[in-house]
Amino acid sequence: MAMNKKKTLLLYLWERNSFCTASELADVLDVSIRTVKMYVKEINTLAHHKVILSSNKGYTALKINDLGFLDEPQTLAFSYSERSIYIIKKNSD
Repeated sequence: MAMNKKKTLLLYLWERNSFCTASELADVLDVSIRTVKMYVKEINTLAHHKVILSSNKGYTALKINDLGFLDEPQTLAFSYSERSIYIIKKNSD
């Protein structure tokens, strides 16, 4: 589910074509501001370069053609729920 919210975050920033605050993004995604910041960091890490830029005005996204990096299986679980599921599965093996 977190990956869908990351895509939603990126697509929302593309559609806006202007800066959005973390608070606004948190409202759109129905998550906390801290989670928005985590998603931004994860998206930039998965892309291997800055896709979402931040400034004192908020966040904006660079237009890119390939969103495949968001569909690749993650080797590390990032969110709390993903980490919990990973640990439970790992311990049951």
